[in-house]
Amino acid sequence: MEGQAARNRALEGAGFGIPDPSTLLRLSGMEAMVAAVSGELPAAPMEAAMSYRLIEAEKGRVLHQGSPSNDYRNPAGTIHGGWIATMLDSCMTGAIYTLLEPHRGYSTIEMSVNFIKPVTTKVRALRAEGKVIHSGRQLATAEGRLYGPGNVLFAHAKTTCYLFDVPAR
Repeated sequence: MEGQAARNRALEGAGFGIPDPSTLLRLSGMEAMVAAVSGELPAAPMEAAMSYRLIEAEKGRVLHQGSPSNDYRNPAGTIHGGWIATMLDSCMTGAIYTLLEPHRGYSTIEMSVNFIKPVTTKVRALRAEGKVIHSGRQLATAEGRLYGPGNVLFAHAKTTCYLFDVPAR
């Protein structure tokens, strides 16, 4: 499974953690995402906590894979919408990040999610794919899709991010 292979790369490489900010500022978003996929840069701690992992990155597109567990079940017994929204937010903002030059940052300013089908723990592997729709100087938009085996769509989303310069420290 690609998700497990990606997790193993993270553990064998830089592990989970926060990269040094000066390192990130020197890299383009694409360079940072590729380094995260390969394990050269640490994976975000939330990926470990939320049981998902970045597995692919290319200009304007990223793919995460996750495995929801009982830890994310809501009182109805299905996977909480917050876990689903987190997967979608990560893939969409990651796609936007791949287009940013060094010393540029982003922040989500709006996101909408459409929940199509309930996710249960019987679904062992879900993929969240984010693709950029538009990227300008100050705003970028992206869409995301969360799907399972057989390309069954569970949710889709759109986001708008504010883009800004990050000064050297």
